[in-house]
Amino acid sequence: MMVGVRIALAVSAWLIAGAGAAVACSCSQPPAHVKGREAIEAWQLEAAETVVRGRVTQMTAGANATLDGKPVVRADFVVDEVVKGEIGGRQLRLVTLFGLGDCGSAGLLLTAIGWNRPVRIEVKALPGADDYFIHSCGYGVVEPPQR
Repeated sequence: MMVGVRIALAVSAWLIAGAGAAVACSCSQPPAHVKGREAIEAWQLEAAETVVRGRVTQMTAGANATLDGKPVVRADFVVDEVVKGEIGGRQLRLVTLFGLGDCGSAGLLLTAIGWNRPVRIEVKALPGADDYFIHSCGYGVVEPPQR
């Protein structure tokens, strides 16, 4: 519950600040003894509440993708597996910011769709909406190519 409130407040703060304003992004850091990409990813996964694995099928940004009148990045996502937690369906609408100091994860989604690879990503339900919010501080991994 408290995490959802923090996400809602973070999104609200960004929307109030406006798309042109710089918004600082601050993420909690792993403990000093957690070193290396794999250990950090494991730490992020442990801290996550809800993680899904699937594919980004479409992305929209700019005038055709808004939240409360402000531009965001939206992505259609098909869930193959719920890695951790619970979600309300197998087709999700993800929303994120642009990733320019605003904690957005647009680059992760673009990489996943551009390389046609599954992604494992932490999602948080936006209160009062059907969308799920993702941010750069959460767990997110584009899977390597299949061999």
